[in-house]
Amino acid sequence: MTLPPAGGLLAAADAVRGLRIEAWRKFEAIARGEAPLPEFAYGASTLALARTRFLAGGRGALFVSMHHSTYFLMLLLAADFGLPVKVVTSSEGVEFWRENESLFPALVSFTNRLSARDLADCRRKLCLPFFMFDAHAPGVDETYAPLQGRSVRLSASWARIAARIGLDVIVVAVDHAPERARVMIDHLQNNLEPYGLVLAAASRFDGFMGSDNSAWEMAPIFASSPSLGDWNDAAFQKDLLGMAASDLMTRRALTTLLKKETSLVAS
Repeated sequence: MTLPPAGGLLAAADAVRGLRIEAWRKFEAIARGEAPLPEFAYGASTLALARTRFLAGGRGALFVSMHHSTYFLMLLLAADFGLPVKVVTSSEGVEFWRENESLFPALVSFTNRLSARDLADCRRKLCLPFFMFDAHAPGVDETYAPLQGRSVRLSASWARIAARIGLDVIVVAVDHAPERARVMIDHLQNNLEPYGLVLAAASRFDGFMGSDNSAWEMAPIFASSPSLGDWNDAAFQKDLLGMAASDLMTRRALTTLLKKETSLVAS
């Protein structure tokens, strides 16, 4: 496996930052009324259906999305569920939210991490965490999965949390054009192991993007990352699944957090 030259990685990181800034500015223009709010075009799985299934179900849920198009528009959809939405993101993202809090729905807040109380509230259907599955944080509970024809490392912490405390997963994505936004919302009932949830989410997002990933902010990073092999090769897939399972072993910090959550739920 040959790593790309360091200059290539730096250029990819710069490209990602440029796309992210563009998305923030686009969202600001919409939120300030300087650009029109696009009309949302839903597929077969609508926001109303996902919301109804969530409210009628017996367990909590979390959102999983991706850095695609103006992903902040997805927070408007998430807020329509009528519960506090806690966006788990980077320090940079939290700082942007603090500086522009008035632009976001009142129910939406940004955080670096979920507290034990947050997890307890989520389990009780009192809040909805919001994660990005294409977060790129090496060494932080990641796993391999096929995406855009490559075997890439994707965030798995959300899947660990969903499987551990019994949460459904609502995948949501928006493809934003100037006046129209194509939306995908799909409610995944949690009957899968963590890695199965990662694969299911990756498959939904892969199908949503199709062959055009130009609006995917993280594409420069993932396109420059080394591919471990041919996902369609049976022997390679078997090895990859084995590695993925080991990658998803419980982290000590998460175990401690979940113990605290368990005590809160019991109290």
